[in-house]
This record gives sequence, structure tokens and C-alpha cells, in this order.
Amino acid sequence: MKFSPEIKLPTKFGDLKVIVGPEKDGFPLWVVFYRRPWEEIPFLRIHSSCLFSESFFSTDCDCSMQLERALSLVNANGGAIVYLYQEGRGQGLFRKALAIHEEQSRGVDTAEAFQRLGYDLDPRDYSGVADALKCIDFPSVVNLATSNPRKIASLEAAGYRVATRVHLRVDLTPIIEQYLGSKVRGLGHYEQD
Repeated sequence: MKFSPEIKLPTKFGDLKVIVGPEKDGFPLWVVFYRRPWEEIPFLRIHSSCLFSESFFSTDCDCSMQLERALSLVNANGGAIVYLYQEGRGQGLFRKALAIHEEQSRGVDTAEAFQRLGYDLDPRDYSGVADALKCIDFPSVVNLATSNPRKIASLEAAGYRVATRVHLRVDLTPIIEQYLGSKVRGLGHYEQD
């Protein structure tokens, strides 16, 4: 498997190291952002891309807030973020836009919109995360920031152990609370602490 050499990326959170994974259809399968030294049991976030939130500051989900909080923690305490190009829960941006239209026109939540359109609710694949972590010699016991039990199961299947599930606290609005509730009901995510 080919990946880029390590580069330094100056960010508003501080200088981070970056390695870009192999490409498929012109997009990297993963990008890992990290900072050493990390704690004995380091912080890890597995994060899927969200163009509308991260680039255009959409306020109907917590994706950009989760990413910013994770970047801040990595800069302060060390650790890693594995960023996956899996827009729209792995359905792609076009299907994501169709699902948003379904939500807005029918007054349904995200999970119901995906179901109405006949899409798999969450076909994302996390198998590449282990490859990204091996590139930086990341420890096999981690503190994982997630509410998604599939991320935990995928890591554990790859030989990692999740010591603690970290909750990234973000500012909740009624829209974001509704969005998070749909992930609990429709996708089996853990409720926010």
C-alpha cells in the first residue's frame, strides 16, 4: 500500500503531521492528522468527510464542530484523527443532496430520508483505519472519540482495543439535537452523555 511521506501542516490549532493514503477515483481513502508525543493511551478520532458543514459551515449537523474539537485535542495532548472520504455516510455527495431534499420536502429525519430513497443507512467501511494507524506506529489501545458502535467494532476486529469512548462536547442547537437523535434511532449510535 502506498502513502505519502509525512508533511507538516500549520493550522489554526497548531502544527500537525499529515500522511495521505492511497487514492481511489482521485480521492485519498484516508488522511491521518496527528501530533506526537501522545499519551500512553492516546486520543483517536475516526472522522468522515462532510463538505457542507466543514467547507460551507452548514449548521444542520455537528460534523465541523466534532472535527474542530478533535483537532484542538490532538494539538493540545497529542493523538490522531483518521479522516475518511466517505461523504453522505458513504453514499456520496449527490445522494446526500437527494436525502437532504427528502428531509426538507417531507419533514423527515436523516435516517428516514435515506430509507425512503432506498439507500443503505450507513455503508461506510472503516477497514482502512488500521492501515492509517500503522503508518504512524499508533498504539493498539486507544481512547476513541465516537458515538458509532461500528467504528469500535471495526477497530477491535483489526486488533485494537478501545479503552475509553470519548465524548466530544459541542454546542447543541435544536437542529443538531434532532440530527443526533436520528442517528441514535436510525443508526444505533450511542446517546450523547
